Amino acid sequence: MKLLFTSLILILPALSFAQSIEYDYDSKTNTITAKSKIEPNKGDSYYIKLNKVNTAYYQVKINPVQSNFKSTIPDILKSVLPGISTSDISILNIHQLQSIPGVPLIPSNYYEKIQSVFNDAAEEFNKLQELVEINNSLKAYIITNKDDYNLCKQKALPEITKVCTMFSNAANKKTLKENINISIHSFIASWATAKTMIETAPGANPEKLVDLLKDFNLYNQFVIDNQDKFLGIVDFLYSTSTAEEDIKSSMFKNLKDKTTINFLILNKLSGDTILKSKEELFSSKGWKLDFTTGFFYNNLFSKDYYLTTINNEKKILEEDSQNFDIAIGAMAHLTYRVTSSFKVGPGLGVALSPLDGKTRYLFGLTTILGRKNQLAINFGPALSKVKQLSGKISLDGKNQVDPLSADVTSVTTYEKMKWGGFLGLTYNLTANP
Repeated sequence: MKLLFTSLILILPALSFAQSIEYDYDSKTNTITAKSKIEPNKGDSYYIKLNKVNTAYYQVKINPVQSNFKSTIPDILKSVLPGISTSDISILNIHQLQSIPGVPLIPSNYYEKIQSVFNDAAEEFNKLQELVEINNSLKAYIITNKDDYNLCKQKALPEITKVCTMFSNAANKKTLKENINISIHSFIASWATAKTMIETAPGANPEKLVDLLKDFNLYNQFVIDNQDKFLGIVDFLYSTSTAEEDIKSSMFKNLKDKTTINFLILNKLSGDTILKSKEELFSSKGWKLDFTTGFFYNNLFSKDYYLTTINNEKKILEEDSQNFDIAIGAMAHLTYRVTSSFKVGPGLGVALSPLDGKTRYLFGLTTILGRKNQLAINFGPALSKVKQLSGKISLDGKNQVDPLSADVTSVTTYEKMKWGGFLGLTYNLTANP
């Protein structure tokens, strides 16, 4: 008892918190539309519900398939992120049974024993034949009222009562199937007896008996071929009597970026496909690793200097050059989904400047827009080697000492790691697995 109680404590919360994602089916336009827009939270449990489908007529299969958007790590990031390569119902289908004429009773001027066997067989066959007619009549009614599940239910209930009465007042579905099986085997046994009696019968008009046996063989083959379908009619009657207006998928836990819901709607009576449809859901909440590549504007640039004389004094002047840098590189982002198409979080990147050939190391914040195709805006501090004036001619690496020593004949520099800032615009065209 304690174990059962513990199990219920563990299981019931999972069942209670599964949320419904609902869609409506329109039989007039043969389309499926979302009842409301929803972005399932990563880690939460859900089930799919399709409304306005009469399960007496429609057979519906719902298959949610989850997948991630994957992006391959750019080569330039592999040195700083080693080891990372990527971000990353079966409802019984009863076909129409074709009616054949009921088994005729044998004329009274034939042998009484053969007549008795034929009459017993005719009684069983005609019950099976009426079962087929009830099945076909109910199917025709369902086709006419395919969008009203309640009418179909109400039509099936008295038919079940009628069939149960016909087969020895069966009390339930199980007993009804057993009684139908008895009728089937009784008919087959009667056929075997009649066949033996006719083949060994003496007397007049043997050719008429032989012709009658040929017809009897057709009925017998019909019963043998359709044994499973006779029993399937019972399943069909009972399933129609419990028809509903909607159908639910099994529960699933949302663990990935995207869920593709595959809907398959079939005509339950014929097995024909009515609609194949796909709907997509994109996850929100939860953390996500992404990679993007693009361009980075930054203020880490090296100045070029030259030595000149002004008013008989040596001066170090800057060459005219740009006061910014554009680098090309990539970012790794660890972002939190605010919505499925809006993510924010920290980023780490590496970029190479085509202007000075130096590497920029990027540390900052990221905003990513989009789902599969993503545009990222990045900003924050950057670190790179920058050219500085040597200590012989400058105290701070930027400004010369004044006056310069007489033995200074050239501008000497060295490279030093320096912090700056960057603003990056990057993108990624991710792929499904």
